[in-house]
Amino acid sequence: MEIALDFNLVFSALHSRGRVHLIFAWNYVVKRVTFLVPEYFWEEIGDKWRKILLSTKLSESELSEMLEIIRSQTLTVPEEKIRLHLQRAIEISPDPKDAPYVALALSFNVPLATGDKKLREGLKGSEVRLLTPNDLAKIVLGE
Repeated sequence: MEIALDFNLVFSALHSRGRVHLIFAWNYVVKRVTFLVPEYFWEEIGDKWRKILLSTKLSESELSEMLEIIRSQTLTVPEEKIRLHLQRAIEISPDPKDAPYVALALSFNVPLATGDKKLREGLKGSEVRLLTPNDLAKIVLGE
């Protein structure tokens, strides 16, 4: 199954050893989901590297290792594959930074997994199917 992955779920997984972390750890083993991410995703990780290090209190090697586990579960989609839906994504996204993730979900007709309440609220009633962390846990963990 393919699911578009919003950056905030990865940030959440890196922050705690809670449920979202468990989703990625278990999916690494069972490979139930392939997460689709726009190229922008890895740029965002790079741009926020220092912030992530400071806020998670992980060492550089721990952070790199965790991101490699997550990267192994993702398929990075080039911008040209989502370009056709980018304008619509900008129109319906509450924050322009979220538009690449929304465009990805629209382009591949897959749900968007996000823990961002503002994004979920802004997309309510749109053509984008949304998954909360709890929804994702049901899929990956079989809850």
